[in-house]
Amino acid sequence: MKSPLIMLREVSPTANNVEKEIIKYILAHPEEVTKLSIQKLAANSYSSPSSVLRLCKLIGYDGYKEFKHALLTELVTIGQEDKHSEENVTALDSTALIIEKTTNNNIQSLIDTRHLIDDKVLDEVVEKIHDANTINLFGLGASLEACNDFFLKMLRLGKHANFTSEYHTQIINALNVKKGDICIFISYSGETEEILEINQIAKEKEGICVAITRYGETSLSKNCDYVLNSSSNESMFSCGTMSSRISQLNLLDILFNLYCSKYYEEATMNLTKTHMKKNASEIF
Repeated sequence: MKSPLIMLREVSPTANNVEKEIIKYILAHPEEVTKLSIQKLAANSYSSPSSVLRLCKLIGYDGYKEFKHALLTELVTIGQEDKHSEENVTALDSTALIIEKTTNNNIQSLIDTRHLIDDKVLDEVVEKIHDANTINLFGLGASLEACNDFFLKMLRLGKHANFTSEYHTQIINALNVKKGDICIFISYSGETEEILEINQIAKEKEGICVAITRYGETSLSKNCDYVLNSSSNESMFSCGTMSSRISQLNLLDILFNLYCSKYYEEATMNLTKTHMKKNASEIF
């Protein structure tokens, strides 16, 4: 089940000032909002009913009534353990407290990502991966680790996969994309200029483009055929690369496990074939 509260948090950084005020009010008073008319919410958040309606549509709802129903469902079903929380690390924190805060923020990122995942999109991406001749991975910076991890998983499954950490070689890989190849782009911001350039090349080559990015409209998601959303707690020293990396890896693990489940016999055979026997000099 997608979470309206998490979707609001995810779009907040790129929302306009009026939308930010509405989001701030809803996040501070979620139970109250389920009982408010659109006019009353607009008055309480110093906005207008049209602004509230526009925000509801921004996060994927047809109108305010549908948003309120989703919000009420979330408050009833998600439970206390899944309520979003984040903690900033400060200069006064002890080692034990930094351990706790870092762990809790990473866990929260995984929980938030769980409520952003679209099951139908996952199923369709798995089918496209199975049918594709080649799987291409593209990402830079903090996303490199996630790209490399999934690249190795595809090799274990006997799939023909391409990945390189070098930007110019990624461009060459994109230029070699053939119609029907899968191209997975991993970028939390969805606005990295180099990734957008590579994405456009792959799109022109008629590759099937998949974005793994934050929730909300991004330049990357607008130019991809499928979008899988991950979450991140950005507040920690204003550096979201820690929790975004973990949520990306988790999302790709879900994709891998779903593939193995849907194509169990084929996956088992290939994983057995590519298994390296453990010994004293083992590198894995």
